[in-house]
Amino acid sequence: MLLFMLHRVFSFLTLCCVALLFITGLAKLLDVSSKNEFLDSIDSLLPFMTHKQTMIIAAVFELAVAWRVWSVASLMQRSATLLWFCGIVSVYKVGLHVTYSTVPCSCLGVIGRLFQLSSPQLELTTWMVLVGISASALGGLVSSVGVMSTLSEEGG
Repeated sequence: MLLFMLHRVFSFLTLCCVALLFITGLAKLLDVSSKNEFLDSIDSLLPFMTHKQTMIIAAVFELAVAWRVWSVASLMQRSATLLWFCGIVSVYKVGLHVTYSTVPCSCLGVIGRLFQLSSPQLELTTWMVLVGISASALGGLVSSVGVMSTLSEEGG
């Protein structure tokens, strides 16, 4: 019984992640449409792209992941998609640190400016969001496996 309750909780949390990804994706698109000289500079990790191009691709990617997670019924698939997303974003963020990038984090789009967050606050917030999404997705994956295991034991 507890396992099925946890399954529902993690199902709800993965849908909350959809809302978060949708908001940050839109925030990136709003940020790209603003006048910001930083967006015209070259991305330190992807030197063949400007920050504006990187932000557009990231926003479309986030919105596509949000749509995928929203449209799939299986908690296991939703969780796996979210973990995949978090892995890609984490690798990008670690890559920025490896290249000694000094530009402020733009992962939250215009949200950072709205709340007047400093670069360290933006960095911490972004990592906290990634950890939260990863924890929700990992919990969803584990509970899905547990529910499938319980159902298979009961069935035969």
